[in-house]
Amino acid sequence: CVPGGAWNSACGHSIGNLIATFYEARFKQRKTLKVFAVEGSILPDVRNLLVRQALQWRATHLLLVDSDMQLPENALVHMLARNEPVVGANYVQRRFPTRPNAYRATEGEPDGAGKVYTMADSTGLEEVDHLGLGCVLIDARVFRYVEPPAFRFDTIVERDDAGTVTSWHTRGEDVIFFERLRAAGFKVWLDHDLSRSVYHVGEFRYGH
Repeated sequence: CVPGGAWNSACGHSIGNLIATFYEARFKQRKTLKVFAVEGSILPDVRNLLVRQALQWRATHLLLVDSDMQLPENALVHMLARNEPVVGANYVQRRFPTRPNAYRATEGEPDGAGKVYTMADSTGLEEVDHLGLGCVLIDARVFRYVEPPAFRFDTIVERDDAGTVTSWHTRGEDVIFFERLRAAGFKVWLDHDLSRSVYHVGEFRYGH
């Protein structure tokens, strides 16, 4: 499920190689893959349309990939082998200093201290509170436990004693989605082994 119509070349090549590797892989059951792409300016709406189309197609799993990502060719097969309802990559933001998108709340620590880093020796799966939606595999049955629309923005407004707005901030659809999943009893897994080979593409490839 890819939001947007202007894929960068790295993303296009990645998806082509990913499809080829998927069809070459051996599975016990019959396998079929379909690519869904939706354009739009409101990202949560685009993601919701993608999910609707995939579920109407009767998909068993949804691989969410943003159009500015570069993935290794075995990404889908690798994540399927993890056999978890929700597993994703810990790619970094496109700015300096680079920071990961994965987060796990740390009691008593200041804002940002909960960032989860993928280091050279990081391996296996690690449970997190949330990560980005640029590369995540979700078992389709998960959406039975999340009331639609699955993706939405949420603006937190703060007021003083007189009721005047003093500040506000908007939480992204990724944070809210994973909060809802965890509330429904699902664990969110970060795959460190995959993360080292996933890049966020801008002026160049941003990675760990």
